[in-house]
Amino acid sequence: MLGKLIKHAFKAHARAVWGAYVAIGVVGAVMVILMLINWQNFGETGMGAGLVVKGIAALVLCLTAFVGLILTFVSVTREFRRSMVGKEGELTMALPVRASSLLFSKWLSGSFWVCLSYTALCLCFFGSFLYILRHTLGAVQEDVNLTTLLTQFSSLLVSTFGLKVTDIGVILNIITMWAVYGGVTLITIVMIFFFAIILGHCRPFHRAGVLGRILYFFGAVLLAGGFAALVNSLMPIYFVVTPEYFTLTMSTQEAAMAVAYKGYGVFSATGAYCWGFFGVIVFLVTAVLIDRKVNVD
Repeated sequence: MLGKLIKHAFKAHARAVWGAYVAIGVVGAVMVILMLINWQNFGETGMGAGLVVKGIAALVLCLTAFVGLILTFVSVTREFRRSMVGKEGELTMALPVRASSLLFSKWLSGSFWVCLSYTALCLCFFGSFLYILRHTLGAVQEDVNLTTLLTQFSSLLVSTFGLKVTDIGVILNIITMWAVYGGVTLITIVMIFFFAIILGHCRPFHRAGVLGRILYFFGAVLLAGGFAALVNSLMPIYFVVTPEYFTLTMSTQEAAMAVAYKGYGVFSATGAYCWGFFGVIVFLVTAVLIDRKVNVD
């Protein structure tokens, strides 16, 4: 039964987000075309204008991906509200399934579409940055390849943020960890959205209306952030990243020593663990509310 619920949830969320995906895809395709046009064919004036157009197109592409992430959140939460406490609420609640299974199917589906938009956003930002960097270097040197771009990217990070890490593999691993951390945070935020909607339809919390649901959401987000900060101050967890391996440590002193060595990087993993744990707790609370307290419009 869980498999059928997940399949139905994926279809419902796909119908909810497809319009936004098509619109964003069209805008993104136009921006990519503008970036790929060989503006040198239009003479010196065209080359100058082309650099400006490519820069603006890369920026608009990133903004489009960001808007896509926001619209995905909106579409997923609207579909959840419609199917759980809206027009289809009574039919959904009448299904012979546990509330946890029902909620998990919608959480899994919603998280998939949000993470898909988040992945597109990360690729757009990283790709646009490398694209601009390539054209900037191409203006002063020929045959710029991916290795040269990544090396320059590493040097730029080191010089900009004062990092002691110079190994490109270590830097890319840390960037990957940050991306995963962002994904875990977004998945938890999806669950917090669902929690706010359900809590806003439970007595006596339903009296606050839409404003109440907004307050419940931001209150839960602040609670999650405070919980992560508290745990990080009491029991920090770090990943020490080297060119060859990862090491997990809970010693701040060891992490500081690793930073002092050239070629080593450190990533604080406490936030990712805390947000993930908080997401599970919110899931269990929301499942209980659905099973016992929720009121269908």
